[in-house]
Amino acid sequence: MAELISVYKKQSVVERNWRCLKDKKLLINAIHLELPSRINALMWVMTTALLMYTATEYLMRKKMKDNNLSILSPDHRVRLEKPSLMRLYQFMTNSVIVLQCNRSLGTLSVHGIPIEVKLL
Repeated sequence: MAELISVYKKQSVVERNWRCLKDKKLLINAIHLELPSRINALMWVMTTALLMYTATEYLMRKKMKDNNLSILSPDHRVRLEKPSLMRLYQFMTNSVIVLQCNRSLGTLSVHGIPIEVKLL
């Protein structure tokens, strides 16, 4: 019974992740498939994409936690320590990010990312 409850509680995580695949930006509604083999292939591609999305989000959140990083919420009222990958993408596309490479000094610097580092 405990295992069943645990699996049920994790269902919201799965549903939240599938939500990104239902996003209208992906234009999945424009795809019309009739053959079961093509429907299966599309589901396989979408499931693989979801796996990659989830793994990337996990690694991003882990690195942010390890380095005490956070980004602003869309309304700029709170700092997000565990943002979704979509929020990070929105944050990056709305930022002016400059990458400077100085070959003579052998340095690489990034400017324009307002990240708050919490010092313990």
